[in-house]
Amino acid sequence: MPTGYFIRKHNYGQYYQDKDEFEQSLREKYNLGVDENGNTIFPENEDSKADNSTYNQYMDELDEWTDSRIHRRYKLRYYEKRRRILSAKSILASDQI
Repeated sequence: MPTGYFIRKHNYGQYYQDKDEFEQSLREKYNLGVDENGNTIFPENEDSKADNSTYNQYMDELDEWTDSRIHRRYKLRYYEKRRRILSAKSILASDQI
């Protein structure tokens, strides 16, 4: 009888554990906090579209790390361009849909 479990090339449990550890190291590097839901808190007065913003630096490193470890729907360049065009609030809203 089938169990319904998928056999995948990637170990997603290990991936998410490693990602959490990497994000923790990035938060320490950029001195960022976490809200009650576990989301990273970025300085609100920063323009997220600026190339040197803490948000973009953080997300660039996270995207490169993610891209090197797992298959994604789009190429790394797509995620970088999307973040430069849209604000952080717009990306968060579109990701929740």
